[in-house]
Amino acid sequence: RMTYREGVLHGPTETYFKSGQLSARGSYKDGEWDGPYEAYWARGRLAEKGTWAAGERCGEWQMFGRSVSHPPCPA
Repeated sequence: RMTYREGVLHGPTETYFKSGQLSARGSYKDGEWDGPYEAYWARGRLAEKGTWAAGERCGEWQMFGRSVSHPPCPA
């Protein structure tokens, strides 16, 4: 499920595995990831969680069981 505005990804997005299990959830702004994001393994466990800002990871992320720091998100 993806949302487009004038042919460009913009808004809430969800992708799913063939099994119907949620694969990723986030949102786009003007064609780039922007805002909270979560990705899951095929069996439903969380793989990644963090925030995007204009297509760049920012702030604290949980990535594959580890905490990873990226530059701060813009205010």
